[in-house]
Amino acid sequence: MRAALALALVLVLAGCGGRSHACDELGGVVDRWLAAELASATAKASPTDRAAADEIARQLHPALRDALLQSCRDTKWASDTIACVAAAADDAAARACPLTRDQADALAAVLMNTTAKVLEGSGGPTPDAAPLAP
Repeated sequence: MRAALALALVLVLAGCGGRSHACDELGGVVDRWLAAELASATAKASPTDRAAADEIARQLHPALRDALLQSCRDTKWASDTIACVAAAADDAAARACPLTRDQADALAAVLMNTTAKVLEGSGGPTPDAAPLAP
């Protein structure tokens, strides 16, 4: 009996080993959104301002990506929500994706806290809250 349970556990773990969590599909989403936003925001900026924005984005990118992925995992987003967010052209489009109120609130909080921490460390302005639609 113990051997059968051990074999079953090995087979389950082996079956899951090659697959990443569905939330991991969102890894490139923040990168895409920030790149588009940065390009838009700095299109008419001076080289000095552009360099400063690039530095903030360099710090913000991984922090926001990790925050989004963790919120997805922690609040257990549905597969249709993950697909919707992954396909969204920008964060504004992602706000139309189906999140529960608790998921939206948790995501907004973690993104705001993450952004504030990075900007405080860089000496940049802190963000204003922009709630997500449920």
